[in-house]
Amino acid sequence: MSDCLVSHNTSAGITSEGDSPGGSATVRVSGSAVTGNQRGLVQADFGGSSALFSRGDNTVEGNPGGDLSGTIQGYSGK
Repeated sequence: MSDCLVSHNTSAGITSEGDSPGGSATVRVSGSAVTGNQRGLVQADFGGSSALFSRGDNTVEGNPGGDLSGTIQGYSGK
C-alpha cells in the first residue's frame, strides 16, 4: 500500500499475519501515515508465515498499544 492514511482502527492499523499452517502473508508499506490505532504496524505468525516491509518513509506514531510489533523489514524501490 502506498500514500495512505490508516487511522482510528480498534485493533491494528496494518497487519501482516500468517494465521494457518502453510498460509502466508506479505505486506509492503510506503509513504503512509499510521496513527490513532490500537497498534500501528504489526507482523505476526500464528501457524503460518508473514512479512511486513516498510520503505522507511512512513509516519507511524500515536498508536497507544505500540507503533511497531514483530519484525518490520526495510526495502527499497526498484
